Amino acid sequence: MIELRLIETRHPDRQAARRYDALVGLDSHKDALLSYLATHFDRSRLERWKQKHHRKGLPAVELVASRSPLILLSGEVGCGKTALAAAVGTPLSRELDRKLICLETPSDVRGWGRVGEISARVTSAFEQAEARAREVGCGILIIDEADDLATERSQMQAHHEDRAGLNVLVKRIDYVSRSETPLAVFLLRIA
Repeated sequence: MIELRLIETRHPDRQAARRYDALVGLDSHKDALLSYLATHFDRSRLERWKQKHHRKGLPAVELVASRSPLILLSGEVGCGKTALAAAVGTPLSRELDRKLICLETPSDVRGWGRVGEISARVTSAFEQAEARAREVGCGILIIDEADDLATERSQMQAHHEDRAGLNVLVKRIDYVSRSETPLAVFLLRIA
C-alpha cells in the first residue's frame, strides 16, 4: 500500500481561529458550513430540534440525518475555499466542545501516473483519515484540487486510471457515510 503523508492539524488551534476570523465577506457561508458540520457530527441536535418543533415527527428530519458527509467547495483561485476548510475545525470543535482532527491531502495526491497509483493514494488518504477520526472522535479530510481526481465519469476520453481513481473516491465517501465514521470530507475545486 502506498503511504500518503497527510497534513494534520488538531483543533482547537489558535492560528486556525485567526485564519477563520480573517475570512471576511464569507459570514453566511461560514455560518451555513458550521451549522451543517455541527449537525453532521452531533445528530442529537436534530432530535432536539424535532422534539421542540415537530413532536409528532417530520420525515425531512430523517433525510437530513442521512446526508452524505461530503462538502464541495468551489471557487476561483484565492477565494478562500482552502482556508475555510482548513480553519473551520476550530469553531466547530468549540461548538461541539470536543477535539477535532483535520487532515489535508498533499498537492501530489494523484501521484506520478503509475498503474493503480491514484486509487491507492486515495484509499490511503481515506484509511488514515478514518482511523484518526475514530481515534480523536471527530475529523475532517480535505482533498484540495479535487477536480484533478473527480473528473466526470461520462468523459469518454478520460484515462482508465482517472476513472478508477474517481470510482475509489466515490466508494470511499459512500463507505464513510454508511459506516458512520465521524468524518466529513471536503472536496475543493476551481470553479
